[in-house]
Amino acid sequence: MVNRTSASATFLDYGWQDIDAFQKVSNTKILPWKWICSIHASFPKPVYKLTMPHSRQPKTEIFGSGVLISPRHVLTVAHNILGLDPKNLLIKAEQIKVSPGRNDDKFISYPFRTIKHLKFYYRQELNALALATTAKGARFDLALIELRRSPGNRKKLGWWSKKTGSFIKSVTPSFRSLLKTRKVNIAGYPFSKDPDFTNQLTPAGLLYHDFDSVYNLYPNMLTYNAWSDAGMSGGPVWIYDKHLGKRHLIGVHQGRDLLDSGKGQGVLLRPKFIKWLQEKTNNSISVS
Repeated sequence: MVNRTSASATFLDYGWQDIDAFQKVSNTKILPWKWICSIHASFPKPVYKLTMPHSRQPKTEIFGSGVLISPRHVLTVAHNILGLDPKNLLIKAEQIKVSPGRNDDKFISYPFRTIKHLKFYYRQELNALALATTAKGARFDLALIELRRSPGNRKKLGWWSKKTGSFIKSVTPSFRSLLKTRKVNIAGYPFSKDPDFTNQLTPAGLLYHDFDSVYNLYPNMLTYNAWSDAGMSGGPVWIYDKHLGKRHLIGVHQGRDLLDSGKGQGVLLRPKFIKWLQEKTNNSISVS
């Protein structure tokens, strides 16, 4: 495991980003950290993770990360809420619990409410078997969870919105080309950093962040040098404009890539995906 630390860790606790070090976020009650969610999906039968087919015993639970993009909608990856049974049949989660700003280092691990899902959506182009076996399958690995109610007070919790200088970026081909020289932020809940880590069976309860350069760009994906681990899939990938104080969500962390020697990779939020999100959220997201 890559050990990347620095003395600037405390800056994360004041909402700073663009800090080039894989670090734990201690204060998850402030933006943008409070919008990043721990996800716990339960299945009606044992399943294999789509990204780890038949590599371990099938389990009835999958843990991952996500980001709150409206009062009741969480953006994540499809492989956090879908699995394959031993016959390669797609199995959907029967219950999903979402906990924004979770922090097991604190006396109160859940500063906001944990809410169950009402319904969820994933891209119909998703080929579960392709996702499990090929690099191409990852490009449609997106999902949207609709919650039964908001997990917190709108003023105290909020969400990734223009009111706080946070936008969801429609990544057009021209904008994608600008990312070649940028660094990106990623954050999520890695298994290996959980204090009760046991064979990746426990939920990841500690939020970690990294910031590093873009490694490669593809029509639907990007890879980056930012460090990641199992459990962080579904977390946000964003760029931060320090001068304007704005953050732009450009993608969703999907895992380790199959093309660029194990670099982290994310699904870019292309215009067609933005349109899909707008339709599913009744245009309640902030797009730039």
